[in-house]
Amino acid sequence: LYRARLRKAFDTAYGEGTRSARPGRHSLVIVLDHPEPFRNPARIVRSADAFGARAVYLVGTEFFDPLPSAGLMRSVPVRRFARVRDVYDELLREGYALFGLDAGVKLGTPSVLHSLELPEKSAFFIGNERRGLSFSGSDFERVTPVVIPQYGVAPCLTSAMAATVAMYEYARQHGRANDSTLGRSVELSRS
Repeated sequence: LYRARLRKAFDTAYGEGTRSARPGRHSLVIVLDHPEPFRNPARIVRSADAFGARAVYLVGTEFFDPLPSAGLMRSVPVRRFARVRDVYDELLREGYALFGLDAGVKLGTPSVLHSLELPEKSAFFIGNERRGLSFSGSDFERVTPVVIPQYGVAPCLTSAMAATVAMYEYARQHGRANDSTLGRSVELSRS
């Protein structure tokens, strides 16, 4: 019953978003690879709005709880895909550089996120909260493995936190943030 209510709420929000959502100001795509349907996907939609991502792609999951997105599915385009291969092929055709946040190192030896010069057209694959990415480096050779350095005892960040850090780093390199408290745009620090 709970899942049915979530599915109905998602379908309503998804339908509204299909009619009203517009790509963000940046050529940044976040790909959610088989996420759990609770909390994190909607939180990632919130961060995608905050950092001006073009879209959030949802792979292998039919719905998620839209409540934590606070209605932002009406602003951020969310697209559904059945398979990672479909997203991979489409993004490559569109000229995107592909990155996989890979704490489990399924893709190979990773680069540290803040050491990369991210191209304007960047897409980040974010894995499932428990299983990580659903593919290995040999499956999709054009996905560059990336890690976020961590210094505590937790083995990894949540998918929402990792996606948010990646979006911030992209925006730091490519964008301007709207500082509403000052009522003007300010350039993000490059240090």
